[in-house]
Amino acid sequence: MILIGTFVTKFMEGKNEDFWCLNDVDYLLFMSVEPGFGGQNFETFTVDKIKLAKTQLKEMRLSIPIGVDGGVNLGNINLLREVGVDIVVVGSALFLNENKERFIFQIKGG
Repeated sequence: MILIGTFVTKFMEGKNEDFWCLNDVDYLLFMSVEPGFGGQNFETFTVDKIKLAKTQLKEMRLSIPIGVDGGVNLGNINLLREVGVDIVVVGSALFLNENKERFIFQIKGG
């Protein structure tokens, strides 16, 4: 079975109308950087968008995973956990880390 998701970027208005597809997707992926350029810093606007989506999901009585792609590292993983993120995509923070196994362990909450 193939899962389908959609992404949310900073270009979206941040209103409930942005989440019109919640009944039809299996997950939401928040782009917390400008797509296509590795090594960027996490943009904090993402946290507000996640909170808005979580509120909308609760109002709709839906439970779908929320992911974040871009700028995820050990400095912001706890914040992402706190706002209810289920999935993270890590790139530069992992590949530039000398101890990749330890990094993955820490990102997972170990």
